[in-house]
Amino acid sequence: MNYCLKGRELLLGLKRSEWLPPFDDEGLRVMITEVDELSARLKHIVETTTDQNYANPVRVAITYFHQCLSRNHRYIDSYLQNRLVKIRNLRWETGPVIPDSIKQDTLSVREKEYFMLYNTLLTEYNADIRLDLTADLEPPKDLLIEVRVLKDGVGKIMTDSGSVSLDKGSIHFLKRSDVEQFVREGLVE
Repeated sequence: MNYCLKGRELLLGLKRSEWLPPFDDEGLRVMITEVDELSARLKHIVETTTDQNYANPVRVAITYFHQCLSRNHRYIDSYLQNRLVKIRNLRWETGPVIPDSIKQDTLSVREKEYFMLYNTLLTEYNADIRLDLTADLEPPKDLLIEVRVLKDGVGKIMTDSGSVSLDKGSIHFLKRSDVEQFVREGLVE
């Protein structure tokens, strides 16, 4: 029997797809069945061989089945890990809601549960540190940003270069870190 072919096929499907192919439940079942079969064959060889100094053909068989078993485990781990990484990235890119086109066609029930649990974890962490880590995925190009004050009553802030009065309609070049809280609150843009 040819072992490890289905695992290779699963990984090639991931590589060829633009984002994620639909979850291949049948392919994973075939892989798990193959792992069970390989384990049983290895166990049978070891139990039926009476001499602990294995003859060369027995050593070759043990090595072959063990390598196939290890390779199938790596294929399964790689397939699932690749999918989970892309699902985590999806949360960072699209926010807390899975787009309908992806939800219906691509993800399994367990992957949807994983997305929701990851979303909850990320939301709780953002609340704990009082900062939305998903707001800016790209680092700023400049230290200073141009801000326009949208509302009255923002007041004065202390910067490295001195005090700056933030009056409604005024425009300033300030460090992102100095006005980040005001941007999140919608007082400046």
